[in-house]
Amino acid sequence: MTFLPSILVADIHGGKGEEIIKLITKTEEVGNSEVQSGSSCFKWQIDNKYYYADVNLCTSNPQTSFSEDFKDFVEAVILHFDADKRIVIDDLNKWLSYLESFHISEKILLCRTCKELTEVEKDAVNDWCIKNEYELVELESPQTEDDSDISFPEAVGIDRVIEILHSHQWPNLIRKEKIVHESDLSNDEILEESASKTQTCENSNHSKSRHEDESLADEDEFENMEQLTLIFKNLRSMKNEISSLTTEQKLDQAEKVVKAFWNAVGGDADEFSDSDDNENICS
Repeated sequence: MTFLPSILVADIHGGKGEEIIKLITKTEEVGNSEVQSGSSCFKWQIDNKYYYADVNLCTSNPQTSFSEDFKDFVEAVILHFDADKRIVIDDLNKWLSYLESFHISEKILLCRTCKELTEVEKDAVNDWCIKNEYELVELESPQTEDDSDISFPEAVGIDRVIEILHSHQWPNLIRKEKIVHESDLSNDEILEESASKTQTCENSNHSKSRHEDESLADEDEFENMEQLTLIFKNLRSMKNEISSLTTEQKLDQAEKVVKAFWNAVGGDADEFSDSDDNENICS
């Protein structure tokens, strides 16, 4: 059997896997096909500005026995839980044992909402996420006053889940190229296009080099976008993680974030050094 890169979707209490898949695909009906015993697989095309890729959204439970070949194709996992149940952390740890043999890059922990007054407290869930490298996403995450002041507000709820999946570099992704149809051009534009093609033929070597440079630039833009997405994705969990550090340790972590952001936007790495001159950069 030929497998597509896959996203494992599971409700740790059972029963809501397909509901979550419908939220992700934004459809009421999704065709399914059995992949292996106890699991249904739904084909989904990720289509964004940069690429498109066909993937599978697969439901699962700890009793599902997947082949080793299938496990190699699982790139992401979404675990849904109910914060009003008492044994959430214990159930999550059982799933960790089940997923040990998978090679997963994107890890999402999903719930309707998680607060201090729910059966499992948000601090306990955040601690579990930091320890096990999961991102907590709440479907009913209210927008705070701080969020409204941000120029680029972060996605929340199911849109955040979709954003994470879109930012992943799927092994079978096909990058998009800009296509211009002649039927969309005016007569003057067609003449200009024809002259441009003639000039391109006369300077084939130069044109080839130029297009290669543009292709490399597009790849750099795509990689920089991925780096920025990863930085913003981790900011919230990093904030929780470093809140208990000393002032000196916080400054050290902040400098690392600044360096990562600087590199992602194409800054000159030589601007930063290991010397005390770093203080002048951040001042």
